[in-house]
Amino acid sequence: MVRREVRQEPPDGRPRRDPDPTNASSGYHLRVDSRPPPTPDRRVYPVTTWSHLVSLLERPRPRLLALAGGCVVLALVAAEAALRLFGAYPPPPAPPRVVRWAHLYEAYPPHGYRLVPSRVAAYDYPPAAPRRLVARSNRDGFRGTELGAGPAERRLVVIGDSFVFGEGVAEGERFTDLLAASGIVGAVDNLGLPGFGADLMLRAWETAGGDLRPAAVALCLYTDDFRRVRPFYAGVGFPIPRFALKDGRLVDIPYPNLAGYHRLHGVQLLRHALWTRFGRVEALNGAILDRLLGDVRRREARLGVVFLPGTADTLGDRRRRRWLGNWASRHSVPFLDLTATIHGVSRRHRGARDDVFIAENPHWNPTGHSLAARAMEPFVRRLLGAPPELGRHPGVAP
Repeated sequence: MVRREVRQEPPDGRPRRDPDPTNASSGYHLRVDSRPPPTPDRRVYPVTTWSHLVSLLERPRPRLLALAGGCVVLALVAAEAALRLFGAYPPPPAPPRVVRWAHLYEAYPPHGYRLVPSRVAAYDYPPAAPRRLVARSNRDGFRGTELGAGPAERRLVVIGDSFVFGEGVAEGERFTDLLAASGIVGAVDNLGLPGFGADLMLRAWETAGGDLRPAAVALCLYTDDFRRVRPFYAGVGFPIPRFALKDGRLVDIPYPNLAGYHRLHGVQLLRHALWTRFGRVEALNGAILDRLLGDVRRREARLGVVFLPGTADTLGDRRRRRWLGNWASRHSVPFLDLTATIHGVSRRHRGARDDVFIAENPHWNPTGHSLAARAMEPFVRRLLGAPPELGRHPGVAP
């Protein structure tokens, strides 16, 4: 029970001065209240004002914070386990190592790696249906004849990745060799190696191509080449030199150390999202192409860009070739998209990829290389300024 003090007003309604609670005539008296004390209101009311919200957030709630932190940790662990279970976004090997055909390559600091120079080596490709192929390297570590051989007039340098290298086909079946045999060009120098991205293509040009004094340079970018400028990409398996953008210009950085938390699949997923969703890949590729264009023009040659599609015309393919075409348009660079040429044959053959691609493989078979060479003929003529009647390519029937 609670003892309460209750005031009783006098009958005439006039207030009394200096009331004395101990005096019954003063209008006050004490009584015992048998009602229980009021229960505190523990109901949660909605936040009505900003100050109310701030006061709620400022209250120490260690249990709630510990619970929230535990939930976050459990969610991250579950996400990492799921990524590992499905093999998604695996980290590259640390340190990088050549997984296949290690006898073909050697480390080469100027552009990461090359074929062992001046050597003839056999290898089987593709793994699903092996074909015995021969890689004949020149003294610069590229596949084919020596760079700079042949007539100097109408010389064409082709830079690229495994498609230019001719992965899966014989040396004479490559589209670069077919262009050389067509009579449109005086000579073709092939600067293609598997695993090259735009950054290593630029380095190969600056190391081996610039002194060839070509009339034109054809840069062939496969749809997967765009991502290969990211820091942890290792080509065929070497700690290759990397580029980074600093204050809008290219700077050289060493291959990063892939240790600690970088080995987590979740970190690789986050890094992939940051590079692809915020334009970092496009910005770095754009700076690389700008540098290549400037150097080619300083050597009084003309640059052309060719987009090589994947096995399907995906949303990523369309976005990349649109970006490349826009870059070429802004810089007045001739641009050729081979998507219609390569995918058109598949559509006419009801999607029979074997008519253009190696079975279960993204690379072109000899028919695909022949189609590419035939589609590139007018493009190369424009680059070299050759007359339309010059040269004739055997090609294949549509």
